[in-house]
Amino acid sequence: MTMESKKNMPESCRYFKKAADNGGVDSMFNYALMICNGCEVDSTKKTVAKYFKMAAVKGHEGAKYHYDLLVDQGFVAEKKTFKILSKIEWETIITKALVMIYKSKFHS
Repeated sequence: MTMESKKNMPESCRYFKKAADNGGVDSMFNYALMICNGCEVDSTKKTVAKYFKMAAVKGHEGAKYHYDLLVDQGFVAEKKTFKILSKIEWETIITKALVMIYKSKFHS
């Protein structure tokens, strides 16, 4: 991160928060990420979770993933409300894709 971008971070953070509070789904997600990166020193994990959840409820896939991670790590005292694929599910998808590639490439 350049000195110029570090200098502009608080201002950017304010704009993302304003857009998030006005319903911007991507802004909700980006604002939560900016808080994680130290944008607002006084913000808590609860605030991060709030904005990830707001975006997740509106269908943002990245926010669903990050919110579920916060739940899994115990930062949010709530049952999972968004499904992310488990490691086994990802491995199954990848294995099936590799088998399809192998079959198409070597068994044409």
